[in-house]
Amino acid sequence: MKQSGYLRKLLFSVVIGIIFSCQTKLPFSIEIKRVNPRVMVLNFLDVNVTAVKCKSGIILIDSNRSPRLMDELKQIIEKEFGRTDFRYVINTHGHSDHSGGNQLFPDSIIIAQENCPEYMHQNPANAIYGLWYPRNHLTELTTQLGEVAKGSPEYQKLQAEIKARQILLEDLESSYQVTVPSKTFRDSLIIETGGLTLKMLYVGNAHTNHDIVVFIPEEKLVVTGDLFNDYNSFGFPINKMVDAERLVSVIDVIL
Repeated sequence: MKQSGYLRKLLFSVVIGIIFSCQTKLPFSIEIKRVNPRVMVLNFLDVNVTAVKCKSGIILIDSNRSPRLMDELKQIIEKEFGRTDFRYVINTHGHSDHSGGNQLFPDSIIIAQENCPEYMHQNPANAIYGLWYPRNHLTELTTQLGEVAKGSPEYQKLQAEIKARQILLEDLESSYQVTVPSKTFRDSLIIETGGLTLKMLYVGNAHTNHDIVVFIPEEKLVVTGDLFNDYNSFGFPINKMVDAERLVSVIDVIL
């Protein structure tokens, strides 16, 4: 395997660029990282959405937490790129914070690993157990709000996040529809489109049983979903169920 420094640079290339915050109709700002004129990463409520512009349209990787939240991001992407044609929507995995906005793209080809549709059908974000986390998170945030000084920066930040997560919960309860990928693959899928190569690689059991890595070599861009939660950790427990050998083999392909 090549030097780890190169892998680190490649895996986190999406964080390089101009970073700015965009105020929207929502009570919480959206952080935007403009990697280059063709690539942007939007972060809202701790989830990334990556958009790549090419000759054949826009490639979207992950669709955030819900239709309304994704619609805000979609409008920003369309304004920044000056176009509205989303060619592909790729889900790195089926958790609703990465696929909750799929229904906004009826004319796009939605892609994921073949285990993803079954997971999404069995674990809809608007099911009682699916709504437990956003409801519980709101309760925790409200408790935290009562423990900080009113008017302080921390208080204002918590207040804004509570309002945004209230919108999220209401959206999941009233508007969300399970929208599964229309195109799936088992081990890998390569698509040539608009001058770009989209390489989608299944990493085996990890954060879920259907995680993929998306590699666009022309942009030196790797999107890993929740495989790496931060700079030094994996997005899953290390145990005998994890297909570590397959994950390493995928990294070798990228390098």
